[in-house]
Amino acid sequence: MIIEVNNSSYGWVGRPALFEGVSLSLDRGEVLAILGPNGIGKTTLLKSLIGLIPWKKGATFVESKDIKSYKASDLYKIISYVPQAKTPPFSLTTMEMILLGRNPHINIVSSPKQKDYEIARQVIERLGIEYLTDVKVNKMSGGELQMVLIARALVNKPKVLILDEPESNLDFRNQLKILNIIKYLAREEKIACIFNTHYPQHAFRVADKALLLGRDKNYLFGEVNEILTKENIKKFFQVEVSVDEINANDMSLTTITPLYLI
Repeated sequence: MIIEVNNSSYGWVGRPALFEGVSLSLDRGEVLAILGPNGIGKTTLLKSLIGLIPWKKGATFVESKDIKSYKASDLYKIISYVPQAKTPPFSLTTMEMILLGRNPHINIVSSPKQKDYEIARQVIERLGIEYLTDVKVNKMSGGELQMVLIARALVNKPKVLILDEPESNLDFRNQLKILNIIKYLAREEKIACIFNTHYPQHAFRVADKALLLGRDKNYLFGEVNEILTKENIKKFFQVEVSVDEINANDMSLTTITPLYLI
């Protein structure tokens, strides 16, 4: 497994644990979707996974090594993190912002080299955002900024990509673009992708595994089709739903329609 957590507990320092005994694992080329009600601790879990918040108990293992045994520069060559998109107060261009993702590979007293610029241009082209290259990041739409943040993560050439609500606050088209990118990165580049989402149907679309967090500190982890059942969604979200299969363009898609509160 490229990333693994066994029987671990997490939460903010000085506060009770949000969840205890959490175990999960993901291999290269797999996608994990993390779901749960608002305020349940999904972002806190992501930050614990990558060492930004220490586990209260347990550890994250990357390539079978406790992340605490890595130098930060070495760990963040393996893992890239995409935070929630918020308009930054500074006026970097897209190229300047994306090059920040090369920092683990650049000497602290050095500037980006031609190779770094070439990698950035390749990622920009792959994501189809060439038109943003010289645009200031504080002048972009939410969808454009999200694409730039993903590009910044990808220039690191990670083995593990962590994304915090990457498709939130985006229109349908931009949501689908982000989901397609996640699926492509996993299937074609064998990057292990972990993302938080409020949308169970997005998990069905791209994820292999799901982690479902509940307010009673219970959680479920496993194959997405086994975890995101009608009964589990009802229990964890207190919403009655209809789960249906539709076929479109030779694809079988799972849709989830909320019916009423319980």
